[in-house]
Amino acid sequence: NKGIENRFRENNKDKNCLVMGMTPLGIKRSFTALLSNNGGETKEG
Repeated sequence: NKGIENRFRENNKDKNCLVMGMTPLGIKRSFTALLSNNGGETKEG
């Protein structure tokens, strides 16, 4: 059942990419909101 194993591995890879992609973005948004609340400059990107 190598097809099932490969599919499972691909699904895990997608989840890891989602987690690694979303977490820094959430942190950046929180940090940007914090800066703007403190009257600091916000920088995109």
